[in-house]
Amino acid sequence: MVSMKTLMKRLAWTPLILGATSDVVANSSREPTSELWTVHRDGNVNFRLIDYHRPTGSTRQAAREHRDAGTATIIFQDGSGGLEIQHPQTQNWHTVPPNETVVMWGRAGHLFSGGRIRAVNHRVRGIPTHRRNVAVCFIAPDLDAPLRPIVQSQEWFPPQIMHGEFKVRDFREMVRARRG
Repeated sequence: MVSMKTLMKRLAWTPLILGATSDVVANSSREPTSELWTVHRDGNVNFRLIDYHRPTGSTRQAAREHRDAGTATIIFQDGSGGLEIQHPQTQNWHTVPPNETVVMWGRAGHLFSGGRIRAVNHRVRGIPTHRRNVAVCFIAPDLDAPLRPIVQSQEWFPPQIMHGEFKVRDFREMVRARRG
């Protein structure tokens, strides 16, 4: 297991990740700037330690297939494995090496980038013989930020998204309502 001191050092990557993402979006859109900091001023970062343990004989997945809602997610794995990501074109599932630190883009990152960055579909397989404990940093935009592309969009989004009429808070409430 990674020490808490090491995890805290790795969390310092958050500004680097947002800065690099802004650069990628700006370069791919040929626009002068696409600063993601404007929608991340409040530091809406959630750090969780997650135990994916399932008892022996359980057939349930540790985490179903999904895309995270925020801008990005950083996963610090413990070496036990189980994380899988789906290739967006082939739809094939690929196992992520168990000791890798992973950065995945979420649905908000997809929207802010005008579709240039894709939210990563992923899941966690249950490993009944091992406990899977991971540290996860969820980077989310400010709740009152408009959920709209910050660069010219290269894909279609509903008009209320394109005109900035839909806030991050609205999206969060919609997702929670669907979960029931």
